[in-house]
Amino acid sequence: MPDRLPLREGAFAALLLAAPRLLRMALDLVRVEDEGYLNAALMLRLGFAPYAEVPLLNFPLLDGLLAGVVALAGPSLRAIEALTALAAFAVSWQVFVLGRRLGGPRAGWVAGLLVAWSPLVARYHLFEREPFLLVPLLAAATLALEPPGPRRALAIGGLLAAALLVKLTALGASAALLGWIAVRHGRAPALRAAAACVAVTAAATLACVALWGASFVGSVFVFRLVRAPQELVEKLSVLRQSIDLAVVLGLAAVAFLIARRRAGCAALPLALLAGTTTFVVLLNPGLWVHNQLELLPWLALVAALAFAAPGEPAPGRRGRLAAAAAIVTALAVTAGGFGLDRRAAYRAPFDGAARGDLAAAAAAVQAHAEPAARVAGPGVVAFVAGRVEVIPYPEIGPLVAQANAATARDGALGAVRALREPGQRFWPQVAQTLGPEVGRQVQAIARGDVPVVVTSTVPTLVVYPPRLLEQAGYVPVHQNARYVVWRAPRGVS
Repeated sequence: MPDRLPLREGAFAALLLAAPRLLRMALDLVRVEDEGYLNAALMLRLGFAPYAEVPLLNFPLLDGLLAGVVALAGPSLRAIEALTALAAFAVSWQVFVLGRRLGGPRAGWVAGLLVAWSPLVARYHLFEREPFLLVPLLAAATLALEPPGPRRALAIGGLLAAALLVKLTALGASAALLGWIAVRHGRAPALRAAAACVAVTAAATLACVALWGASFVGSVFVFRLVRAPQELVEKLSVLRQSIDLAVVLGLAAVAFLIARRRAGCAALPLALLAGTTTFVVLLNPGLWVHNQLELLPWLALVAALAFAAPGEPAPGRRGRLAAAAAIVTALAVTAGGFGLDRRAAYRAPFDGAARGDLAAAAAAVQAHAEPAARVAGPGVVAFVAGRVEVIPYPEIGPLVAQANAATARDGALGAVRALREPGQRFWPQVAQTLGPEVGRQVQAIARGDVPVVVTSTVPTLVVYPPRLLEQAGYVPVHQNARYVVWRAPRGVS
């Protein structure tokens, strides 16, 4: 049986693990990435059809939750941010508990604090999917510590299915956990858990196909098979941007354990790290900074268990000296840079748009665009204003629409054959699919058909030059340090 967590220690841990979430929410600057998810939630709330009209790349579990938050609180960044902070806190708490179970109180504290205070988590304070998939994954891993009886095995399978329904990249960690259960506890509980996971995921798939048909298949499956991969140099650049102290310590711990040829109490997080890395980093065609959030708990746990668990896997004076050398090396790499993008890792998480600038720009949009109108510009401004973008989720929306149309016309396999272009790379594919849609919107702006256009002082994927707007007769009606809001010549539309 696990040691009971003392009440005073638990309360103190909760305070220290929650503090970085509260401090980040108190900052005036909002770091905005992947606002397409926010606009998707707004569109679902407004009654747009999932997949057919709203670009969704996963099962609708989390998107439906976001739409519910929008229904209750309106298009509020604070509400979405609070939900994300709750999930991130739950992840750090679970890591604290799991580290404590595996290696004792000191290991739990080190692992939990590494995750909670990581700048990588602060960077995605507004919203990202990864914290929501890590909550059920960590719960399943904690349940797997004890020999699973039939009910526990079914619960583990259900939790793994929940993680997959949040984001399909959980497949690597799920497979690794099932393999670890088979080795540690035998094949029978692993097979029960796997069967439960497959059954729940298959039932959800059949339900989604029955509800949304080809658009669901095209968005969730065909899109992934036809999306062009990133260049290796792009993936390496992404990794450079997400290397903070927790990641460096975790990598140093992995090297330390490999050198000593003894995993000890770190075997479970090592297995989960290997499964996640294989799927997310090596097999997944795209790798973005937020994907590294899936690696963070396992890296933090490996570091804590290698360097902070008493006695194992670094027993004796020589073991302690080797561990100290690995820690010093990790700290030196973090402090010295060594080719890592320290600005992206440590400063970017605290950059962003001022909350007041966002609110003021959104108020100007509301004043000059009717609720049913579509507006052009940064998606976060459209979301706060409660308006739909002219190009929903521009990075992937046009390709998703193509995948849906081809799937409806030719079936899933036919769509893959028709759309897949060997040798193509990600950003050229984005330009190829997005370009025609941007051209149509430029023509609409030239005619004055788009009621409001918002431009930004920082680079965005889709840019509407001020000269174009001036030539079309658009008038700036609001300007602040970040945004300029332009009204169409005909006024409110």
